[in-house]
Amino acid sequence: MLELIWPQEEGSETISVPLEVGGEEVGLLWMVGRPVRFSLRELDFIVALSTQVAVSLKNSQLLQELLDKSARLQQLIHRATTAQEEERVRISRELHDGLVPYFMDIIFKLELLEDLVGEKAGGLLQEVKEKAREGFRDLRGVIADLRPSSLDVLGLEKSLATYLERFGLENGMEVEFNGWGNLSGLDPLVEVTAFRVAQETLSNVARHARASKIKLSLGGDDGRMEMVIEDNGVGFLEREVMKRVMSGECLGIRGMKERAELMQGELKIESRPGSGTRVKFAVPLVGR
Repeated sequence: MLELIWPQEEGSETISVPLEVGGEEVGLLWMVGRPVRFSLRELDFIVALSTQVAVSLKNSQLLQELLDKSARLQQLIHRATTAQEEERVRISRELHDGLVPYFMDIIFKLELLEDLVGEKAGGLLQEVKEKAREGFRDLRGVIADLRPSSLDVLGLEKSLATYLERFGLENGMEVEFNGWGNLSGLDPLVEVTAFRVAQETLSNVARHARASKIKLSLGGDDGRMEMVIEDNGVGFLEREVMKRVMSGECLGIRGMKERAELMQGELKIESRPGSGTRVKFAVPLVGR
């Protein structure tokens, strides 16, 4: 509805046009100070203009609502991820303080028994002791995967270098680590996220790549942290893997992408059959 408001001065007028979209009023358009009366053609133009302004205003409101919801969702995901990591820390501490001493005590007592029994029984005890040591090593590995305590002590760069070296020894691969830039004072969630991405990537290499060499590069500069992991394995067709990710398969890759999105970063995977694979994880560093 177009409303004309006539002031006391003869020949001047002010126009008020409600801005509506789908029957919902989103604002009001005022045109004031007209020295002469508007013509019918001008009034038609104002009505048409008000329609465009109303749609633009409604779109702006919807965009702001979407941004607000996205920000709240990011906050919820951040809290959930933080809570998940805190739970990992709690479980790893309980395993370390509870089961680790039991394993150590069992191994110690088996060693004492070896000195008290005959040769035949001693061989059996030796076998049991090796099984206990194997279980102890597995437990230590689970604890380290749940929450790498080295992050708190050594920081991300040295922790990843140590993890990569251990990975190479366990899987018979040649490894190379390259650190550059300044990575001091990283947010703990950024450190954990980068470490988890590296863990999943290396796990995929061990299971699928049939690689003999792997290189990890990690650095930070100009407000951005970047990690690149490359292998010389068999590679794969990117489009086929991405289809599987979109269909709900390849949960490891999907999880890495979600972690990157949570940190407002990016995860890029490049691969071709016979040419190895390159995984790049980058995230902005707030406050730098």
